[in-house]
Amino acid sequence: MRLRVGLAAAVGLVAGCPASPLPEDEYVREVAGAGRAERANRYGEASEGYERAAERTADEAVARSALYRAAITADQAGEAERAMALYLSVAERWPGTQDAGRALYDAGRLAQRSGREDEAIGLWRRLIRDEPASAMSEVAVRRLYQAYEDRGDLEGFAALVEEELDRGLDRDVDLVAALRLYRARAWAALDRPREAYADLEAGLERCPYPYCVFWDDLPWEGARIARDRGEWQRAVEWIDRLLFWKEECWFFNGSFYSAYFDDAQRLKAELLRDELGDAAGAAEAFLDLEEFTDSVLRDDGLFEAAKLYLGPLADPERGCALLRRLIEDYPDSNHRRAARELSARPPCAE
Repeated sequence: MRLRVGLAAAVGLVAGCPASPLPEDEYVREVAGAGRAERANRYGEASEGYERAAERTADEAVARSALYRAAITADQAGEAERAMALYLSVAERWPGTQDAGRALYDAGRLAQRSGREDEAIGLWRRLIRDEPASAMSEVAVRRLYQAYEDRGDLEGFAALVEEELDRGLDRDVDLVAALRLYRARAWAALDRPREAYADLEAGLERCPYPYCVFWDDLPWEGARIARDRGEWQRAVEWIDRLLFWKEECWFFNGSFYSAYFDDAQRLKAELLRDELGDAAGAAEAFLDLEEFTDSVLRDDGLFEAAKLYLGPLADPERGCALLRRLIEDYPDSNHRRAARELSARPPCAE
């Protein structure tokens, strides 16, 4: 903007007459004043300034941003009706933009805070239908699940998901995966595991690694549901489906990493040890945690494996060796003291 003003002034001077104001000057004046008011916590004044600024620019993206800011500051000012109108204006004037999705989501949050739960649900459903590509559509699914859970009506949520799936959302793989993920959670809470697993399977079929953001959430949810039901072997199978995609980045090729990977590996080891009676498999699974190079659980795996070799696996030589490696390789481990104590006693001290 400074460059444009400078060039205009220079042209005016060369021509021998004063520079004419640029069309955007009014926008700059309004948005600067709104910014000052916002920083001073005069949110109502700021909102009015942003709204005026939105009408004083020919740039659609700039106008959209200013009007969205007007809605936010009206919300902060406690002007709920005006904020709602502004949010909806953004969604109606600029459909298909990220601001439209955010505006509908925020409108739903405003309705919910105002105690209008049905209106909030309607707005979030509108977001899912009108702006399925918006990143906020997946967050709206979570909000819908929570709203129906709070009502004690997860059957109603399951029916809602069916309605949305019937609208032909298969082209929006992330949104479809989110709907199936949360409906699986609802089915599990309703003690309907068959339906829960079916939704997870259908979600995975349409949510391939690494092209869908829920590729890891779906099998992790399956493991969680199976574990909570005491279906230990099935839980391990779901975990293995998640861990199948684990890869380590080398050189500059990149990799797709999941926040669930190391937790899933530890859970697998614990299930094998505590529920399935497979001490050897558990020890191997615990040791595999060392392959998760960025995980804080690597030393935990080493320590638990050492205890298994010292105990039920009756291989003290290997168990003691693992303790020594833990002490040497993990100086910051919270198992260091216990490892030293075990190493100072038989059979390690013999």
